[in-house]
Amino acid sequence: MSNLDFFKKQAKNLFRDWKTRKPTISEFGMQYYEYDSKFFDVGSLILLAEASDKESFSLMKAQYLIAKMVGFKNWNELVNASEKELLLAEILLRHFYDESDIWDWENALIFVGKEGADIDGKIEFARLYYDDYETGEKSGVKITVPNLSEEQLHELALVKARPNFEGLKLTSPVVCPHCFHEFYFKEADVAVDSSSDELFVCCKNCGYDAYSFIYDGSVFDGRVDSEF
Repeated sequence: MSNLDFFKKQAKNLFRDWKTRKPTISEFGMQYYEYDSKFFDVGSLILLAEASDKESFSLMKAQYLIAKMVGFKNWNELVNASEKELLLAEILLRHFYDESDIWDWENALIFVGKEGADIDGKIEFARLYYDDYETGEKSGVKITVPNLSEEQLHELALVKARPNFEGLKLTSPVVCPHCFHEFYFKEADVAVDSSSDELFVCCKNCGYDAYSFIYDGSVFDGRVDSEF
């Protein structure tokens, strides 16, 4: 299946989900719609559509909404996108179910300073953010964490630490509670537990034995579980 065929199929899935909507009356007498969605949370994503589209939804409007979800202005722009742009869009769409998924991705880009990155940088970060999803026959294969660069490990640790440490950045000062040495987060050591693939953000002086940092007045536990 080509990239474009994938997007056409997802537009059809979105349209199928929209057609499951049923009018419902709330306990206060207000009418709203419920959806028996299988592929997308239509009730959330319909907010991205134009106001005039919400009542007269069609397959063409579903295509428009799919394009909007992955950052294009309209379906025509998606159709004429480059191979790399479509690759990034496919990676994202395979992980987008509702509006919050879209916001999570956009905030993650801002959080690690990747919103201005080129297409190659965004593809690399998307694979990192989604545990190295790969399209095609290798779909779902996870990246071998020890093979990541130090910079990638730090970026992954930052992403996985959300939202409890929303303000944590590579340049944030951290303090080891073991030796009380202060340094920047980007200078910390990132160890990998070979049995669980958990990331441990460690003090560069104390190593694996001191994985808790004091950050912004509270204790930051440097353990980053792969299922966080």
